[in-house]
Amino acid sequence: MRFCGDLILDAAGKQKLDDKIPELVQLILYLQGRKKQCTKVPNIRIWERCIDQTIGILDEVVGVKVCKAKTSEGYQLYVKNGLKIQHETVDENRYYSEEDKAKYGLLIAILMFIYMMHRPGSLNCAVSESSIKIFLKEMGVTENSCFGNQADLSQLLGAARTAEFISQGWLAFTKGTDESGCETVTYEWGPRAKSVINPMTILQAYCTMDG
Repeated sequence: MRFCGDLILDAAGKQKLDDKIPELVQLILYLQGRKKQCTKVPNIRIWERCIDQTIGILDEVVGVKVCKAKTSEGYQLYVKNGLKIQHETVDENRYYSEEDKAKYGLLIAILMFIYMMHRPGSLNCAVSESSIKIFLKEMGVTENSCFGNQADLSQLLGAARTAEFISQGWLAFTKGTDESGCETVTYEWGPRAKSVINPMTILQAYCTMDG
């Protein structure tokens, strides 16, 4: 969802704003139901004024927590409880397909790897694509690995905005060149991951796995 500029509202504008709040609430709930976790709409300035009110209504009335993340293109809205490190109840496990569970497991592993590779005190939180591929290979995940009947690794993770983990905001990538002029790709937590995931949860999950 992208927003720009500042807006001065008259009485008519205030009424339009009041009308937009339930419209935005319905849109977020609709996309959440379809598992479209990132809300994107046309660049309409009036939306910017009703974001916080909409987030408050969803939290108080429906119990859906939404956060906003500012990117270079504006704001994006993410359903905060869209990713869990563990699904603790039978109902939660039934809600997710085997393909979803495989994707989430892979995503959590990648996020955990990136976080654990970050050296304390370093401002650079990015990890090279080659390091991630080596990590995934050690896990038995290759570029031809299938996740259900619809997605392989290249559709989930890649230096393209259409890759699922990129388009959903979980991961972000940066392209560059090394000293020999060859293209390099690095990955880091995306705006959504930075907004909704507590790094301590990742650390605790790692400690549990490591014993």
